[in-house]
Amino acid sequence: MNSSVLSFLSGGLLMVLVLCQAGAQQPALPQRLTPPPGSVSFGAVVRVLANGNIVVTDPDYSIPGPEPVERAGAVHLYDGATLELISTLTGSLPEDHAGQAWIDELPGGNYVVTHYNWRQKTGAVTWCSGTAGLSGQVSAANSLTGTRPGDQIGSRQLEAFGNGDYAVRSPDWNESRGAVTWGSGTSGVTGEITVSNSLIGSKARDSVGNSALRRLPNGNFLVYSSLWRGRSGSGALTWVDAHAPITGEVSAANSLVGMGTGLSSSDRNFLIMLKNGNYVVQAPEWNRRQGAVTWGSGTSGVIGEVSVANSLLGTGTDSLFSWNGIIELASGNFLVYSPDWNGKRGAVTWVDGAKGASGVVSAANSLINASPSQGGLAVYPLANGNYVTAFPTWGGSIGPAGQWMGAVVWGSGTEGVRGAVSTANALTGTQRYDNIGSGGITALANGNYVVNSPRWSEARGAATWCDGGKPVTGEVSAINSLTGGAPSQAVGTGSTALTDGHYVVRSPGWNDGAGAVTWCNGATGRTGEVSEADSLTGNSGAGEVFGDNVGSLDSVALANGNYVAISKDWGGGRGAVTWCRGGAPVTGKVTEANSLT
Repeated sequence: MNSSVLSFLSGGLLMVLVLCQAGAQQPALPQRLTPPPGSVSFGAVVRVLANGNIVVTDPDYSIPGPEPVERAGAVHLYDGATLELISTLTGSLPEDHAGQAWIDELPGGNYVVTHYNWRQKTGAVTWCSGTAGLSGQVSAANSLTGTRPGDQIGSRQLEAFGNGDYAVRSPDWNESRGAVTWGSGTSGVTGEITVSNSLIGSKARDSVGNSALRRLPNGNFLVYSSLWRGRSGSGALTWVDAHAPITGEVSAANSLVGMGTGLSSSDRNFLIMLKNGNYVVQAPEWNRRQGAVTWGSGTSGVIGEVSVANSLLGTGTDSLFSWNGIIELASGNFLVYSPDWNGKRGAVTWVDGAKGASGVVSAANSLINASPSQGGLAVYPLANGNYVTAFPTWGGSIGPAGQWMGAVVWGSGTEGVRGAVSTANALTGTQRYDNIGSGGITALANGNYVVNSPRWSEARGAATWCDGGKPVTGEVSAINSLTGGAPSQAVGTGSTALTDGHYVVRSPGWNDGAGAVTWCNGATGRTGEVSEADSLTGNSGAGEVFGDNVGSLDSVALANGNYVAISKDWGGGRGAVTWCRGGAPVTGKVTEANSLT
């Protein structure tokens, strides 16, 4: 490794920079950059380019001469091999402070200098060659500039793209109308910002460019203007081709607009990038919190006002459609998950990730709960691309006595599932408070899944294995599930998926608190009552003595298919950790002989 020590003076201090080049080992040789006359803060920023050349800024540099230009600022490019000065770019007026902001190297090896204080904060952004640099004074002839003081062109961090091009964000331009300007990575962009070279706001305080650009997997990008205001509401999202930059005013003709205040909330992840290169916009507070979801093509975007023509819309005030987010499936499609939809009845809407969907949420395009669920719903993607939705407080159609029976519905990842939850499309409980699915759904590595229902049948509890490739209907019972044999055993408090596709069910309340951890085959499941013959168990409690509660915490799946059972209450609270071999049931009691205690 060849290395040299480069030193220079900056503000009276000796600055040292070690440059390294590939080659044989040899001692570092000290070299020195001599600041040009007029230098004040030489070395404020030092950037070594990929080709070895060195960019050095001096934002307080004064142009010498009979009438010196005080603090015009300078940006120098030095040959990395010889340390000879290649070029010097300076400001043109006193207090321009050229080079005070950022130096950004582009993927192609060139670089861009931002000086937003130039000419009383009019601002300028200058493209420079990584080999030849740029000499002269900053002006509209060699830089992108503002039109008036206060424009602060380039006041936000430059956005560089993989093809070497870049975008300049200037939200303060022209009374904060704002602008985003595309620049070529091989020649830059020059002149004052105008409607002909930039995407701009249509009126004061639109602040186009106030948010970071969002890049799509195909290299295109999105410009989000949260403060833009139109007749249909706030917010605008503009799709931009990275190879053919967009210009003109932000409007419904080139952007998705009117998404509502919910899209402006900093704590909402409103923009979802799909793995197939497309994207989804979720606006839960659209139209008095009715909510909307809009799909956009990664190759052409989506334009117009949010409406039933281009978006999925919630129903009624406070439905907050999409508030809980978007779930992307392994199939490339996605789900809109909305527990608050229609008076908290809840809805799950399947959408084709390649073309999106539009319309109003209903039983015709979504899985819905026909009555208020009061406890929400939960969605679980499966490894095979399908999904499962749990409605633990679903009440069926038998009146108040049937409330809280619970239901779990399978959905195809390529087609979805539609209609109201019912015994015709769901795995359900049989009596009040069965709460099927209240312990969650455990997705297995092979695409199957386990429904955990610890409150089933007076809290006997059940863990029901289900085929992840087709609908599963019927009532939970000991015929199709692993269950407890007496009330309050809470079998299926939780399950852990093992790496080989099998699973273990934990039941810490089994047998008066003895607890049990039961291994099950992930291809066929396990049915019948939990017993010592098929489970790792503990000792029961009696009187004031608490049981071992084996399996009180989730088991830990190991990479080889084995697992570790954790029993924090074992032995009167001493706790135990038990290693178990996967692939077959593990039986016996937890003891000091087989566990770490």
